[in-house]
Amino acid sequence: DAAVVVIDGGRVLDEPVRILHVNTGQPGLTTPRTLVLAGADSRVNVVETIVGMSSGAGTLTASVTEIVVDAGAVVEHCRIHLHGAESFHAGTVHVTEEEGSRFTAHTFCLSGRLVREDMHTLLRGERIESTLNGLCLPDGEDHVDNYTTIEHAAPDCTSHELYKGVVCGKARSVFRGKIHVHRVAQRTDAYQSNQNL
Repeated sequence: DAAVVVIDGGRVLDEPVRILHVNTGQPGLTTPRTLVLAGADSRVNVVETIVGMSSGAGTLTASVTEIVVDAGAVVEHCRIHLHGAESFHAGTVHVTEEEGSRFTAHTFCLSGRLVREDMHTLLRGERIESTLNGLCLPDGEDHVDNYTTIEHAAPDCTSHELYKGVVCGKARSVFRGKIHVHRVAQRTDAYQSNQNL
């Protein structure tokens, strides 16, 4: 079953909503799902953690998170990867943002043999602020892929991306960021940066 978070319009949550997906390390496929619906003018902070309890040999986690940010809503989403040393993860986050909303994402890839995270945001209304932040710390022979797509589909919107990586040993880190500014999206302000050590 999916984890479903529904925030009524105008509601402000002071404490973060925490979602914990745990893979006990049994070989096979797990498919956690999360749906966040933030009503108009609401505020919510969601912390989603994906954990592997053992080395994770033979495990694949395929996660999907969908977030809908209604007009004037403010959503902060934090996703933390803590997989086993031999675990594989292929996940995606889809975000739809409406007029006057603000969305901030923080993605932390802290462990896992192969971690791929696809982030896709659609700025569908005017005066939207969207921020994507990421940090990966691969070690040994780990491999981390961060793919992002920001769709500016309306005018007068702002997006910022900052992804950083600290890569050790024989590990690898890949970042591919795409910003698509539609013809109608006049006066777009978009910034993207990827820094690695």
